[in-house]
Amino acid sequence: MSKFKLPFDPKREIFRWGPVPGKFLFVSVFSEVNCKYFRKRFNGKNWSETLYLFKNSRMFFLNDIMDLRSASLVLFLKYLLPKKSRCNIYSEWQRYTKVLEALMKEIDRLSLAKLDTLELLSLWARFHNAYVNFWVDGMVPELANFGAEK
Repeated sequence: MSKFKLPFDPKREIFRWGPVPGKFLFVSVFSEVNCKYFRKRFNGKNWSETLYLFKNSRMFFLNDIMDLRSASLVLFLKYLLPKKSRCNIYSEWQRYTKVLEALMKEIDRLSLAKLDTLELLSLWARFHNAYVNFWVDGMVPELANFGAEK
């Protein structure tokens, strides 16, 4: 039996979240945003390496708290504390929220069963992109929150 290597040192202080109701699809966009888009936009800062666990419609995740606090402190000081930066991020988030809400209303009016495969894939791509954009800016206060403690 091979040993599983955790993405952080289990002897250090661990941040634990959960168990809460959740499924992989729910956190898949959250993870994609942090691993790809958020890092790119915010100079490599993001959630520390995360171990996700799923069981019986519940989820739980673990992070090295020191790594999490370090990244979040930088985000708090650089992007949330300065009013101009905070207002710009909030404005972008509001813009993407409106796009996502409009798309959700459009989807509510559709009969998804009547869409062909290409139409459904196109709709899914539009929704996924809108959801990713919503979370990139929406993640700033979520993550910077931990940096505000200090």
